[in-house]
Amino acid sequence: MDARTQFRRRSEPAPLAEALAEVMEPRRTGITQRYEAASRLSEVWAQLLPEEMARRCRIVDLAAGLLTVVVDSPSYMYELRISSNQLVEHLRRECPEAKLRAMKIVLAG
Repeated sequence: MDARTQFRRRSEPAPLAEALAEVMEPRRTGITQRYEAASRLSEVWAQLLPEEMARRCRIVDLAAGLLTVVVDSPSYMYELRISSNQLVEHLRRECPEAKLRAMKIVLAG
């Protein structure tokens, strides 16, 4: 048998492709769920804060339950810090899928 004709193309997917699809599906689902949770959290955040404060305090990350917010002014940073416990509690109630545990406030630099 000639080496070129020994291996023929399959008409059905290879088992490796099926295995990879099975492995990737939960990851794709997890990414979608995290994106939806972050999106919902951003919506609630915008509703919670006064308009001026919402423009100057923005969510930049949500990872492992830690919400990172960047502010452009020390006075807004102070305001957020004194109300952070109430904000986190409200966000937890409104967005349980985000699994929020804490908020980190960072001054833009």
